[in-house]
Amino acid sequence: MSLEGELADLSSVPATTLAALDREALLAEDAEREAQPGVAPRFAIPQTVTVTPQTHGSWERSADGDWVWRQRIHATKARSINLAFSRFRLPEGAELHLFSEDGEYRIRPFTAADNKPHGELWTPIVKGERLVLELQVPDGARDQVALEIGSINYGYRGFFEPAAIRSGACNVDVVCPEGDDWQYEISSVAVISTGGGTFCTGFMVNNVEYDGTPYFMTANHCGIDAGNAPSLVTYWNYENSTCRTPGSSESGGPGDGTLDQFNTGSTFRAGGAASDFVLVEMDNPPDPAWEVGFAGWDARDQATDSAIAIHHPSTDEKRISFENDPTSITDYLSDTPDPAQTHVRVEDWDVGTTEPGSSGSPLFSPEGRVIGQLHGGYAACGNDDPDWYGRMAYSWDTGGSASARLKDWLDPGDTGTLVVDGLGEDGFGLEPVTESLSQCGFDDIDLAVDVAQFADFSDPVTLSTGGTPIGVTTAFSTNPVTPPGSSTLTLGSLDEAGTGSFQFDLLGSGGGFDDSVAITVSLNDAAPGQAAVTAPVDGALGVSTTPTVSWDAASQGFDYTLEIATDEAFTNVVYTAGMQDTSHEVADVLDTSTTYYLRVGSSNDCGSGDWSETVSFTTEALPGDCPSGTEAVSLLDENFNGSTLPPGWSTAGSSGAANWVMSSAQSHSGSHSAFAQNVGAVSDQRMASPSVTLPNDAVGMFLTFQNWQQVESSSGGCYDGGLLEISTDGGGSWTQVTDAAIQERAYDGNIDTGFSNPLGGSPGWCGDPRDFWERYSIDLSGWAGEEVSFRWRFGTDSSVTRYGWHVDSVEVKYCREPLPPEIFDDRFEAPPAP
Repeated sequence: MSLEGELADLSSVPATTLAALDREALLAEDAEREAQPGVAPRFAIPQTVTVTPQTHGSWERSADGDWVWRQRIHATKARSINLAFSRFRLPEGAELHLFSEDGEYRIRPFTAADNKPHGELWTPIVKGERLVLELQVPDGARDQVALEIGSINYGYRGFFEPAAIRSGACNVDVVCPEGDDWQYEISSVAVISTGGGTFCTGFMVNNVEYDGTPYFMTANHCGIDAGNAPSLVTYWNYENSTCRTPGSSESGGPGDGTLDQFNTGSTFRAGGAASDFVLVEMDNPPDPAWEVGFAGWDARDQATDSAIAIHHPSTDEKRISFENDPTSITDYLSDTPDPAQTHVRVEDWDVGTTEPGSSGSPLFSPEGRVIGQLHGGYAACGNDDPDWYGRMAYSWDTGGSASARLKDWLDPGDTGTLVVDGLGEDGFGLEPVTESLSQCGFDDIDLAVDVAQFADFSDPVTLSTGGTPIGVTTAFSTNPVTPPGSSTLTLGSLDEAGTGSFQFDLLGSGGGFDDSVAITVSLNDAAPGQAAVTAPVDGALGVSTTPTVSWDAASQGFDYTLEIATDEAFTNVVYTAGMQDTSHEVADVLDTSTTYYLRVGSSNDCGSGDWSETVSFTTEALPGDCPSGTEAVSLLDENFNGSTLPPGWSTAGSSGAANWVMSSAQSHSGSHSAFAQNVGAVSDQRMASPSVTLPNDAVGMFLTFQNWQQVESSSGGCYDGGLLEISTDGGGSWTQVTDAAIQERAYDGNIDTGFSNPLGGSPGWCGDPRDFWERYSIDLSGWAGEEVSFRWRFGTDSSVTRYGWHVDSVEVKYCREPLPPEIFDDRFEAPPAP
């Protein structure tokens, strides 16, 4: 408990004061940002500080002889304050209390139990503009305290708004009757803050092992990555206590939810931009007393007949929305159905809606399983516009590594399970050993089926099947089954089905609960024939570096294997993939301007067929590639493989709060990249290359580099941004490279002039986020014969922190006709043998 009554008057405690921010300007900036779908709203602006018990505040002795350190923080006119401890370690017995100066708002004390391996602590918000820190330390342990506040996050909107319009009045509180059948799913959803400044929604997820690992999902665009995952704060059960009538002024006004149930800190596990997902593992599970659910999920490749969203719009108390019509599978912001795409599209909301702040919230199937998380869309009260959710099935195993897909974390044993119910939900679940059966011939097939028990459910479950072909028989070894229990399903008379595939439903019913699992059966009686590649055609030119390969199905073909090689004998296979479809989009980017060879093999349980006829194709030439028939000569090739700036490179002329450094957080090639941090303060970060001399008679000459960025953008332009300059006088003067010379990835727009960015008014690159590597190409023919240097400049303004700008794989090259072979005196093209 706080010791205020035993200590000196609070007015005598030193205070760190932050000036008031221009709230109206920030809200105008927010309106521009949030006009773009898929943007995480912000509620606070991080202010960089360094506050420690050694340099700030005051120490006193309590009546029992313990040490007490206090520090006041005054963020003038702030709605709320939260803190980022860049160092946090407390000894046993110590307690850190945070409370508003008027004593009306307090959060639970932090202790040694909050010490984390990453050494950080990000606090929940405290209401008001005045905050007090009170650290109590046992006598003799004062020198074991390691605290450093790295930023004070000034809350200017969102949480704790005064009586003003919050989320739209059409929203439905989760305590309304509409939410009665969804209480478990509702309990899994949290409002979150990241980086102390942005807010979204997220949710707990169960895993195949039902072991309570505290996995938490949200949207990738909410900004959580490996570097800032410790900044995640989740708030549980933030709900209004009564059902406010949808459409009423009360429903559109402030609620009475509380934010006192929270977790802080996490570790990044996986994420991907294509389907906009992030999975983290929380530092600690939610307190069992809070009754937080771990949502089930469905990673099967299918749309649903309806959908339910549970979310926190605009940091408001939790709401629920319903789509009563079928969903579809499309690309983001597209209305064209495509089963291979990344998102679930909700046509419109029949009850409720979503808003900024709903990003990252789960979309549930009618069976109560997550099928995606909100990326963005156009839905709002008063319209019938669509939303798009990053698809669970796409996020499941599409990524090329464990850090880019869900499967490795939610199914660590690689069991093949694609459907999981919530952890601790009452009822049962059908868990067949596999959902895909195949064999050579028509002998009976046995399928082992576990009937899992959830909570204390113990009613008998009756098993059955639906949709089997006429003549095929089914029998269960045990029926009904009392969970937890098992049975074996025998499929007989399979010759009645013939060769090919069929699907049927495994069904269970008992105690008022139902479950179903779709099972696929494939039967063959001979090895497959030969597949025939239909695209790309043999000898095709200008083929994409991620081509879609398609082929005619082989007779009785079941599994297919695609191989791509750089030689016709396939001694150097550079890509291989297995699938059961008759088309495949190559996931790894192939080299440009390169000839490849591909073939497709087929197999089934009876054996393997012959490889298809080999097809050759040549990939497209991208800007910056040398034309066919020429050779490239490199003048500068830098991969930044070290912890310090390479020889000949310089950051001279930089100014402000940050500068270019070598970073291992992201790299395109090698171990490091050059990195400019997107700080929330004014900076002009400059990085110049060594000089190179461009020839006069080259066929072509280019600068190419790889770019990765999360940089604050605006509607149609940039708040912070980067650009490229060139010098022809040894760095005495610099000129910006314009879009006329940029072949690939023109500037995104002008950098804003309103917030003191040193590059204000200049065209710049920005993206919020563009967190993937992209190739940029510059045509240098306009500087033929010159000695040139290049300078990357990154400018930041006076507010808002984003991640920053990585640059890697810088190359300057020119193209020339191949040199003739050297002819020796003996008229041979090689020196004579000794």
